[in-house]
Amino acid sequence: MAAIDLHATDRVVCRCLGVSESEIRCAVMEGTANCLRSVIRVTGAGGGCNSCHRAIRDFLTREQAQLQAQLVDQCDASGSSPTCVTR
Repeated sequence: MAAIDLHATDRVVCRCLGVSESEIRCAVMEGTANCLRSVIRVTGAGGGCNSCHRAIRDFLTREQAQLQAQLVDQCDASGSSPTCVTR
């Protein structure tokens, strides 16, 4: 399995506090951040002037969609059939 480079596109999201995408991505992957409020609490991003709130929300939406797609791909790759039963 290939290693994931969390810093490949390490763009600064919160300029006030210097928080990058990779820092937010780590918090999302660890399960400690899943909404704007938790990102502020865990990383500090968005706790300054608030101008990055939209960028953080957009980033979270993209990350959560990507994680969901990966889960679906893993299920499809396992070859297992659905667990629902019809009678």
